Amino acid sequence: RRRIGRFQHRIGGSELATNTISACVKFARPQGIPTAHTNRHHLCAAQLAAMAQSEEFYAAAAKLVDAHVVEQARQVSRTNAAPVLQLVNDRKLPADGWSDAAVERLLRDCAAMDSNNFGGNVGVGEREARVWSGVVRRRHAGLAHGVGRSGDIAAVQPKAAGSSLLAKLSNALALDALKEAGLTEFADALVLPCATGLSLSLSLL
Repeated sequence: RRRIGRFQHRIGGSELATNTISACVKFARPQGIPTAHTNRHHLCAAQLAAMAQSEEFYAAAAKLVDAHVVEQARQVSRTNAAPVLQLVNDRKLPADGWSDAAVERLLRDCAAMDSNNFGGNVGVGEREARVWSGVVRRRHAGLAHGVGRSGDIAAVQPKAAGSSLLAKLSNALALDALKEAGLTEFADALVLPCATGLSLSLSLL
């Protein structure tokens, strides 16, 4: 709770920030994330909420330009960030499709949460990728850190909060899609990248 309070202070303590933090923490714990790792997901939630920008930023901006113009921008930013909160909260396919810009913004912000993208950080972990080519980085939205832990590919990777969140969301959305298709007996889903041969083998098992 102390960490949440500090993150709320850093992002301005807005109502949207508080709700997003609560949603991400609730999402993390039922998925079996060990308590030791939830602190990193507090950071993940805080950075997601930061997509709406902090109240402090808008307060400072209002000193340079007209306050009513800044308020309009703040409202638009909150509106743009609301679908992320709903996605994390509901863990279901959105009723209305997202724009390309919204998807790209989510991927970009999640990539920024992975330790291999931290400015001034040079990690030597076996999963901490470094992308030299800007073309490759843009193609993969900056996501290059591995997920999972040794012996459990579905486990949360403490150094990749953003990628781990995307993986959890992918599993939740895949499960929701299966249920929408009438396969209501499924209780969980796991999305894995598979080449053609492995995909066929898994389908036939």
